[in-house]
This record gives sequence, structure tokens and C-alpha cells, in this order.
Amino acid sequence: QTVLWGLKGQITPLYNVTTTPQDIVDYTLTREVVTTVNATTGEITLPNDGDYRVHFTADITFPTSTSTRTVYIELYDATGAAIHFTYNKNIPRDATEDSLSFSWTVNELAGNVHKMRIKSSIAIDVTFTAIAFDIESISIT
Repeated sequence: QTVLWGLKGQITPLYNVTTTPQDIVDYTLTREVVTTVNATTGEITLPNDGDYRVHFTADITFPTSTSTRTVYIELYDATGAAIHFTYNKNIPRDATEDSLSFSWTVNELAGNVHKMRIKSSIAIDVTFTAIAFDIESISIT
């Protein structure tokens, strides 16, 4: 049995990002196979114990700057209050757009809630021009 959840697009794609993590929320599209997702909160609840693969892809824009900045995207387990994975995206000075993509695996219990969060090394406005977050089962136990 395959289990898949997906969130895509943003209702309000602009985030005023600081060093404090904030949830990536208000997705416009969802994809659900066997379970449901919450597009408003950006949360995906796992229905079974097992191993899962997380995929995150985004195209982002931001104001130009005279210094290098770093944006951090976190896979956050809201149930266990734990960060499972952090992707660091270094943004060169003078850059105004970039993209990122990663996959990560987690072993989780049924009912655990996951979401993506964003923070940065300095205050920066980040706009998601394209975004997708999904989790699929690898092995259900």
C-alpha cells in the first residue's frame, strides 16, 4: 500500500523571515491518497507506523543585498517538537532569485504531524514563486 500526501502553491507567498523559525502555511493545492492534509496549517499527519520519504521543492525570490544570506528550511515534527532535517540555502550577494530541492527519510509513528518551517541568518523577505511539499510511504509497518 502506498500512502501519499502533498501540498503545493501558496495563497500568500511572501514571508518576512527572521532568525526565528516560522511555519510555511496556506498552500493552495492538496493531493491525498489514503489520508488527508491540512493546506491552511501546512501539516501532514502520518496514518501508519513506518518509513517515509519527504520531498520539498521551491523557487524563491528576495530583495538584492550587499551581503551573503542563508535561508534555512526545516522539516519539523510538531508531535515530537523535533527538527528532523535542515536544508541550508546560501544566497549570494546581489542575487534576487534561486531554487532548492531536497528529499529526506524519516521513521515515524502513526499520528505524528509534520510541517515545513523557514528561518534565515538575517531578516529577509522571501517569496515562494513555486513550492511543493509531500511525504510518501516507503515501508508501512
